[in-house]
Amino acid sequence: MAETIVRCTHPGCSASAQYKIAAMWSDGRFRELKTYGHSCVDHLGDNFHEAEERWDITTRVSGEIIEEVGIYRFKSGLRDAFLERLWGLEESYRATSER
Repeated sequence: MAETIVRCTHPGCSASAQYKIAAMWSDGRFRELKTYGHSCVDHLGDNFHEAEERWDITTRVSGEIIEEVGIYRFKSGLRDAFLERLWGLEESYRATSER
């Protein structure tokens, strides 16, 4: 079976994704990552900040929980539960947006 190549979601970019930008979502019964985008190395900061802006204005329904947006090391074919969350990278991008 051929491997699917996931591309960076930054407008005009066709590089392969190295990161998944997502937030843990739950409706009380199910729990999964809600994807806000995928990113190459060059567009991670822009894509992450844009995802945070979209997360901030997301309307939640009763009983729905969407945790903060995170950055995960993306590996094609690997289930979300096994993706490594890159806490330090997230914090460095959050710190640069607060200046």
